[in-house]
Amino acid sequence: MRMEREQLAQRAQAKMRRMIGRVLPGESEEELVDFALEDQLMAQDRYVLLRQGEKVWAKHIDDLTRPDRQARLSTRRRWRDG
Repeated sequence: MRMEREQLAQRAQAKMRRMIGRVLPGESEEELVDFALEDQLMAQDRYVLLRQGEKVWAKHIDDLTRPDRQARLSTRRRWRDG
C-alpha cells in the first residue's frame, strides 16, 4: 500500500503528463493529453484503476482490499505493456 500511495502522489503531480513526451505516429495528441489529465484528476481525488479481463473500474485508495491486489497489478501490466 505504501508503494500505491507513492505512485498516486506522483500521478497527482502530473507525472504521467510529463512522461507522455511527444506523440507517436497514429496517436492523437489531444487524446493522450486528455488521458493524462484524467489520470491526474483521479489521482488527486485518490482513485486508482483496477482491471479484471476487459472490465475496468476506479476505487478510492482507502477502500482497496487484499483481493483488489490482482486487479491492480493487472492494470499496471496493461499500462506498461500497452
